[in-house]
Amino acid sequence: MDREDEAWEKARQAVVDELAKEVERANAPPAELELLDTREAVHRRYVKLGGVMHGCRIQGVDLSKMDLSDSVWEFVELIDVSLVQADLKKAKLRAVTMTRVDLRGADLTGAALIAPFETGFGSDACDASGACFDDLTAMEVDLSNLKLEAASFANAQLPRVKLNGVRFGPANLSGAQLREAQLRLADLRGATLDDAFLLDADLRQANASGVSFARAHLSRTKLDGADLTGAIFEEAFFDEVELSTVAGMPGDLRKARLKDVGLATMSLEGIVLDEADLDGADLRAANLRGASLVGAKLREAMLDGAQLEQASLEGADLTKASLHGAKLAGSNLRKASLVDCEMPEADLRGASVYGAVFLGTDLTRALLDLDGLATMTFQRCKLPGASFAGRDLTRCDFSGADLRTADLRGATLADASLVGAQLNDADLSEADLRGADLPRATLDGLHFGLAGLGVAQLRRVTIGAADLTDADLTRA
Repeated sequence: MDREDEAWEKARQAVVDELAKEVERANAPPAELELLDTREAVHRRYVKLGGVMHGCRIQGVDLSKMDLSDSVWEFVELIDVSLVQADLKKAKLRAVTMTRVDLRGADLTGAALIAPFETGFGSDACDASGACFDDLTAMEVDLSNLKLEAASFANAQLPRVKLNGVRFGPANLSGAQLREAQLRLADLRGATLDDAFLLDADLRQANASGVSFARAHLSRTKLDGADLTGAIFEEAFFDEVELSTVAGMPGDLRKARLKDVGLATMSLEGIVLDEADLDGADLRAANLRGASLVGAKLREAMLDGAQLEQASLEGADLTKASLHGAKLAGSNLRKASLVDCEMPEADLRGASVYGAVFLGTDLTRALLDLDGLATMTFQRCKLPGASFAGRDLTRCDFSGADLRTADLRGATLADASLVGAQLNDADLSEADLRGADLPRATLDGLHFGLAGLGVAQLRRVTIGAADLTDADLTRA
């Protein structure tokens, strides 16, 4: 590089350095803040700088009802200032500190709070009760010392905002973006968070009892110790949320989507989960007595040992769900899909199962003291040793079912399908099998004593050592 080029490069760098200093000066606080202690002084400064308040301290001034819309505030200290019902719509506040500021009823619709430095609201609480922060943009700002009862934050952008311990009262946070927001110990009772986004938000030990979170998004939201008693989560979306550590349970999760949600061992007695998406949910040993799960999606859900007595699962989809030892006595399983379910040792005594589909279901050693079984489907089900003694199984479909050692004494199996069923060592004494279809059934060791087989279809039946003593084979 020759001398001329070196000189040019040096001059260019000097210009760049000077520009950098200008930017730094613009972003840095002034060496000394100008004191403004009257409303008139504030107004003069405001008018002179075209709505820009920069590098000043406003102390002990009443600015209530003042029109400050579209204003810009930078490096400003507000101490003992009244902004009651002030118009701050679309105002921009950067590096502004507030101490004992009264913002009650102020309108900050569309305003922006920007705090890139260690600034924000002072240690003494500011009152913003009833203030409007709709469409507000505030990032990484500490609002923990604000009184926000009945304030409105509808559709506000509040990522990483600190609201720890804030008491909201009947505040409106509908549609608020609260990603990574901190709401620990916040009192949200009476607030509305419908359509709110709470991704990665921290609500540990918050009191949200009775709060409406309808259609809210809670992904990886921390809820340890939060009181959600009676909260409404209708159509809410949960993803990777642990609910087993909350202090109280919501009352309504209707149509909610609970993806990868931990609910194991929880007390969910009487909860409403109608049409909720619980596919793959962990509900092992959960207390769901009297719960309403009408039309719920529980595919591949883990319900081992769950207490579902008197619960309503009408129309629920339990395909491939695991219900080992689940307690379903007195439950409503009408029209439920139990395809390929694992239900060994489940207690189904007194359950209503009319219209339910048991297809490939493992019911080994399950307690099946059931009525209303006529026309039911039990294709490919595992029912070894099951007791259907005296039951009406008219037109039931047991195709391919495992009924080895089953107790079918006195059962009515008229027009039932037992195609390919395994009936080894089953007891059909006094059973009515008229019109039953048993092609390819395996009957080794079967006891037919006094069974009625009139017009039963026995094509290609494997009887082996079946006991047909006293069986009525008329027209069989």
